[in-house]
Amino acid sequence: ANANSQGCMPVSPGLTPAETVGFLTTANLYLLAVQICEEFNLPTVGIAEALATKAVRLSTAKAQEKSAAWQWLAENRPGGADIPSECAVTAAWNLLKHIVENEEKERETVLHRVVTTRLFTLGADLPPWLVAGYKKKDAAELIRLYHSQGKLEAASELAIEYL
Repeated sequence: ANANSQGCMPVSPGLTPAETVGFLTTANLYLLAVQICEEFNLPTVGIAEALATKAVRLSTAKAQEKSAAWQWLAENRPGGADIPSECAVTAAWNLLKHIVENEEKERETVLHRVVTTRLFTLGADLPPWLVAGYKKKDAAELIRLYHSQGKLEAASELAIEYL
């Protein structure tokens, strides 16, 4: 692989692609960050993790913060389409779903795992779409994550479902 595919060559004066992704993610420009990752073959793990954190925090935010979220959500419209939600919290979760489902490589669970781990760390419930996608990709890994987090009831229910 050349240096460019490793995210080492500057995209703009003084910034490598990896640094650009970091700045875009910090600025809540998640889909632009994903585009840079795709262009330079960089992992999208940090983007998914940051957006998961953002979605959880937005879920418990005050009305004013939720209202202000529409500004960054408008900059993250997949394919330029309107965000199918009237609720900023739902729109943030839908954006996370879009990134996880579209960026997770076949036969991999990296994004599912990092988002699940982040949500557990933040004390948040897993959204149904994340659980369903994880079950299809690697139910045993999801059981292990539930177990490692002390969520024994969820782990045993999933294990029984797959017996």
